Amino acid sequence: MTVKNDSRHSGHLQGEGKQANPVNALRVHVAGLTGIPLALVRKSWDAEPLEQPPLNADWASVGLISVDSEGTPQIERKPHTNGGLGSSTVRQWQTLSLVVSFFGTNARENADAFAMGLALSQNVTELKRFGLSLRTLSPTAEHAPEWYSGRLLDRWDVRLTLARQTKREYGVRNLASADFEIHTN
Repeated sequence: MTVKNDSRHSGHLQGEGKQANPVNALRVHVAGLTGIPLALVRKSWDAEPLEQPPLNADWASVGLISVDSEGTPQIERKPHTNGGLGSSTVRQWQTLSLVVSFFGTNARENADAFAMGLALSQNVTELKRFGLSLRTLSPTAEHAPEWYSGRLLDRWDVRLTLARQTKREYGVRNLASADFEIHTN
């Protein structure tokens, strides 16, 4: 991996590393467990919201509520990477709190299908393809209907936490020479 800058120069080091978007990964998972088309499993808080589906349509939204970084990051030194120049990889575990909201005529049934589907190890394994693992699933689906166009829109919320390991590579180079001597006994 080529990093933007390295420790041969003063200043801040910028790390390189991409993580799977947990909201998009969970959208795919919700669609797979409920049968709701992926186009109708949306981001909860999108800068450019899509048009509201009809009142009788079954759909869902996925929102990331918080990200908790756990403990001190682990730094792994890689002296033989980048053509012998070296680098450092920083890893940290994160806990992601999310809410999946189900709307429409079958909102409650879809919330149940999602929650029950997460009980199967084969379905949980699918999350791992995105670098995510299930930490907790709230035992309570919350009923939270909304007013929309003068009518009540049925909504059920399911809260869960996922874990992931994030990592970034930094251009911390090997010490090749110095303008001083080291004396040992």
